[in-house]
Amino acid sequence: MLQQKAQQERLPRLEQLGEGLKEVGCDQGVAQLDLLKRKFEAMSGVLMQRLDAGELTYSRYLDTAEQVYLSAIDNLQEAEISLRSVSTIDSKELEGRLSELRGNGSAHGSSQQEIQTLEERRSLHTRQVDKVAHLLVQNETAMTALDQASSALADARMGKGHASIELDQALKDLDQLARRAESYAAISRR
Repeated sequence: MLQQKAQQERLPRLEQLGEGLKEVGCDQGVAQLDLLKRKFEAMSGVLMQRLDAGELTYSRYLDTAEQVYLSAIDNLQEAEISLRSVSTIDSKELEGRLSELRGNGSAHGSSQQEIQTLEERRSLHTRQVDKVAHLLVQNETAMTALDQASSALADARMGKGHASIELDQALKDLDQLARRAESYAAISRR
């Protein structure tokens, strides 16, 4: 119940994030935003069918899955900000100007200074685009882990009097993923 309320409160921010990702041309990020929401909802649905909402294991799974989901959302926010920061750099125009300057063969000071400045701008653009690519790969890893955890829960034997090694392993896997996602998010913010 609390998870649903939190998700409803996040909805306007998520819609705004989706629009921001569209504005900066991050189609993969837009697709991930939708997939993440659906995967988290699927995981929640499997949990509701497998465990009682009052159980400690249910809360641990749901809380951990939510942290993975939120870390991936944080990555998308970072991606949008990074792309927006270099959105005014036209890499084709930049490359064209660099080719033109280098093609002139003139080595006077102002041309060299312009080449250096343009190369710095290109490097800045490349760093931000590479950072975004790394964040999107992290999200793919997180989505795969959510799918694996959902599948493990679906396959786990549940019921009174039955121990479930599969459930314990799935919980450990999801906990490890959450820690990795938090570490990736912390590294990405640097």
